[in-house]
Formats: sequence, structure tokens, C-alpha cells
Amino acid sequence: MIATFAATDKIEKTAEVAIEVIDTVAEATEKIAGEVADAFPGNENLKEAASRIKTVMDAIEEDAEKAEALIQKVSLVTQQSIFLSEEKTQAIATREY
Repeated sequence: MIATFAATDKIEKTAEVAIEVIDTVAEATEKIAGEVADAFPGNENLKEAASRIKTVMDAIEEDAEKAEALIQKVSLVTQQSIFLSEEKTQAIATREY
């Protein structure tokens, strides 16, 4: 059971790092899009493209937050499941026949 928990923990940490990277990239892309739009104030097509990029990045950030919340919930359920399995194993091991 400890190996299962360690593997689950590693997967959780890897997913959290990936989500942090996605969030950082989304924020940087959104910032760059805003700066580009500001640098060319007369170019409406560029402003429109920057606005669309910002909208997409906002959605990506929101999805990353949802994914992080899901990871936390799955981690909690996994930990509870492992704990209950260990309790059941212990109960069976201490039974007298």
C-alpha cells in the first residue's frame, strides 16, 4: 500500500507542477498580448487578436484551477481509500480463527 501511495503522490506532484507551468504560460501570454496591443494602438486587427488571446488565456487559467481542485479531491479520496484498505487488512490480520 505504501508503494501505491508513493506513486499516487508522485503523479499528484507532477500534475500540480504541470498546472503551475500552464498557469504561468497563460499569464505571460496574456501580458504579452496586452503589451503588443498597447504598442500598436492604431491597429484594430491586432487589438482584436490580442483580446481573443486574452480570452483564451483566461479560459485556460480557469481550467487549470479546476484541474488543480480535481487533483486535490482525487488525492484525498485516494488517501482515504488507502487508509480504509489498511484498516481492513489490519482487522483481518488480527482476527482469531
